[in-house]
Amino acid sequence: MKLTENKEKYFQIAGLILCISYPEGFPMANYLFSFRPFYLGDNLTNWDIYVEVKLEKPNRKEQDYKLLSDISQVWGDRFQLEESEDNYITTIKTVKGEPWEMHSQKDFKKSMIYVGEMEDLQSNHLSWLLMVAFGQHGIFHKGILIHSSVILKDGLGFGFLGKSGTGKSTHSRMWLEHLKDTELLNDDNPMIRIMPDETVMIFGTPWSGKTACYKNKQAPLKALIRLEQAPENNWTEMHGKQALLQILPSCTGLRWNANLYNKMLDNIEEILAVTKIAYLKCLPNGEAARLNYERLID
Repeated sequence: MKLTENKEKYFQIAGLILCISYPEGFPMANYLFSFRPFYLGDNLTNWDIYVEVKLEKPNRKEQDYKLLSDISQVWGDRFQLEESEDNYITTIKTVKGEPWEMHSQKDFKKSMIYVGEMEDLQSNHLSWLLMVAFGQHGIFHKGILIHSSVILKDGLGFGFLGKSGTGKSTHSRMWLEHLKDTELLNDDNPMIRIMPDETVMIFGTPWSGKTACYKNKQAPLKALIRLEQAPENNWTEMHGKQALLQILPSCTGLRWNANLYNKMLDNIEEILAVTKIAYLKCLPNGEAARLNYERLID
């Protein structure tokens, strides 16, 4: 299914194959160092998500697109999401105002990224746009990219949720320091997938925020726990609608696209059926980590 004469690199992430096509001379390895553990090969034939990198300016008519959003938690006012009849355009700008644009099909199966400024080879513009494409199309493969810090213990995955600054990474560190045989899988954007045998797995990805934890590993998902800073530790199990509300804010899905959003909700319902969901008001200490683990394995 080769679409261009460009070079092609293939990566397997959460069991899905991402093909990145790019022109000769583009320093792909410099931009995507976090993808190295997921590298599958060059110039293969099968893929689930296809992204072409282009070193040219996009040609489009502004009046053909309507603005959906112009603010992002990551990019602030240097972000835009637009929609036309057939495509989405995701734009992020460098500090100097140079735009990087990704033009995607409505299901995000295929996208084209128009590269802006290339001076900072360690910038995460390309990686972030790839995450958007991968996270959205992954929904069609019963996957959800979720904002979470994930610990592996005893062969199981435990995901900690919460707003930025809540202490997800700190709580993971408490598990690592105070509980035996623990390992950090991902510290920002792992993927959960419902597999063909209906087991729910959580996967490491190339997107781990400020923590360099890019592991091509997976484990059955045992629990998702939303955290809240508090003067004392208090653990509560959640069910039904309350459980859904703990997970939904951390999931990546376009609320403007009814097809994507409804499929994401279907995925969440399947996850809820077999996964323990809890709410933990906690201090940043070992007692909170031990309390959380003991309640989750009861």
